Amino acid sequence: MEAPTITNVLLGIIAIALLLPLVTRGHRMYKQRKARLKTELQERLRIEVEPFYQEYLQKLDALREKHDPEHKWRRHPIDVPDLPPAYRADINALTEGYKGVLVVRFGNHLLQPTKG
Repeated sequence: MEAPTITNVLLGIIAIALLLPLVTRGHRMYKQRKARLKTELQERLRIEVEPFYQEYLQKLDALREKHDPEHKWRRHPIDVPDLPPAYRADINALTEGYKGVLVVRFGNHLLQPTKG
């Protein structure tokens, strides 16, 4: 190899060695900032939907008092096989009406179809 070629290769290696930590640090900071902003957005949305979630719980409790005054079933009796059809229909209608609030509060897994 000629001297200028070796010099250029060595300068390239030195430049990569000096710039690589800066690039990886910047990428790591970008990912951390993005994760923090996502968490802040989720928390802000959760706080904004909290009054609507409390309203949902009040309506759910009213349905429970109407259909289950003796409290034989859990508060959220989704998978109870002997649940009366009218009670199940009322719960499904209420949940459908508050689906957006529930998804913001608990995540998208609530969009899965329910049995029954």
